[in-house]
Amino acid sequence: MVKGLSNAGGLVNRQGMKASRDAEVVGRLREAGAIPVAVTNVPELAIWVESYNLLNGRTVNPYDVSRTPGGSSGGEGALLTSCGTPLSVGTDIGGSIRIPAFLCGTFGHKPTSGWVSLDGTRPFRYVNENRKISVAGPLCRSVGDLVVFLESVAPRAAGLAANVTNTDIGSLNIWWMEGMESPWCRPTEPSLREALHDACRYLHQSFGATLRQFQWPLDMSRTAEVWLSKKNNEDKDEPPLVSDMKNREGSINLVEEWLRWMCGRGRHIFPTLVLASGETRPLKSDRLSWKNIQTSFLDKLGQNGVLVVPVLPLVAPFHGELLYFWKDVNLALIFNVTEMPSTSVPLGLTKDGLPLGLQVVTTPGNDHLSLAVAAALEDKFGGWVSPSPVTV
Repeated sequence: MVKGLSNAGGLVNRQGMKASRDAEVVGRLREAGAIPVAVTNVPELAIWVESYNLLNGRTVNPYDVSRTPGGSSGGEGALLTSCGTPLSVGTDIGGSIRIPAFLCGTFGHKPTSGWVSLDGTRPFRYVNENRKISVAGPLCRSVGDLVVFLESVAPRAAGLAANVTNTDIGSLNIWWMEGMESPWCRPTEPSLREALHDACRYLHQSFGATLRQFQWPLDMSRTAEVWLSKKNNEDKDEPPLVSDMKNREGSINLVEEWLRWMCGRGRHIFPTLVLASGETRPLKSDRLSWKNIQTSFLDKLGQNGVLVVPVLPLVAPFHGELLYFWKDVNLALIFNVTEMPSTSVPLGLTKDGLPLGLQVVTTPGNDHLSLAVAAALEDKFGGWVSPSPVTV
């Protein structure tokens, strides 16, 4: 929330509503000298990976307007890469910082859970302020700006700049993975695989870092169900999504809303209806133990490792494409399940002028490791590339 600006959250029934106060992260940025410019477009209630809704319409990707800038912080990613603002505030419950950063060619950082306050980052107050699956964090055009942002808003990030600078990349274990190994998920496209291997090769040859291939600790086709199980567990005391969709003034009737949607008179977008329906479905949490998955990741990486992996298996999808290939987001979702910090890093453009990139993941509290690797890759590959011949 930004005091005095829109607080609709993409909901038609909140049209015209303004925030009465700043989110805590916005207040801290103001104290550091930042000047809020705008509140940008999100999917309904910021819970989908494309930024469109029935209130404000669709946000497009500045590199190719036929493609999505991602979500839920897609409006921020598009504005940031277009030089409309020097930094952006996003939230990440399932890739919502990293996906727009990747698709819009900027840097984005999903910090350690709890580093940045979630207070005021959505239209409705969280009952569980200690939730771990969701975080707030920055999107910026340089790693240095990510660090400045974090030191300004997160007390636990004190000394982060020095820690990033002093990180010995040569002493790190660089784990890598090309993508998902599941018949339900699309394979990583060649341009992204090549960019990933170029990045790993550079870290090994220039710094002496040890490269190790990573094996996923689960069938990636089940990632979304594991994520939903964890989300429902953390949100068990929160009002359900069907209540949020009616502005917490009762609850929507899902059957009625689905019928309206099928008749072309819907009041909510398809992904929101799907997620609201999913909240009512019981999950076998004993079979899908996210805690065991988290432990397997943390044990593998330890305190001196990072994992280099794509954010999505393909560059900038066309509008609506992810509705059909929604399990492509598993590479982002899994690190919300495991509560691990991750930095989205741009690696130049494809021959068609679309952003390439990857994410560097590490263990909680070791954000400086992923940021240090991101800074090294920025030096080598150039970081953000303007979508316009006009540079700023």
